Amino acid sequence: AKLQIFHMTLMSSAGRAYFLPHNWVPSRTLTSSAVMARLRPRWARLHITGMGLSYVLMLIAFYVDNGKQLPLWKDLPHFTYWLLPLVVGIPLIVRALLWHPLVRRPSSP
Repeated sequence: AKLQIFHMTLMSSAGRAYFLPHNWVPSRTLTSSAVMARLRPRWARLHITGMGLSYVLMLIAFYVDNGKQLPLWKDLPHFTYWLLPLVVGIPLIVRALLWHPLVRRPSSP
């Protein structure tokens, strides 16, 4: 195994710098070849689901935070700030999982 010489610096709110070895960073673990080999057959499904849900959650956060100032949204009850992005986003994610060509093609050995 190669010696990792790269470090990541994290800044705390007090302005102190903390140094972590690069292999402690979670993104480094997720990109290892062993993990990628196991995920390869279903990477498209994981990617579509993760990106879709993160977008829906971002919209929910935006509407919960700013819904009271938006022209159409300010007249709606508060629970719709949570409900409408889910009602629109979940069916779109399911449609992509059912019909996207990368998901539909059989996985190669």
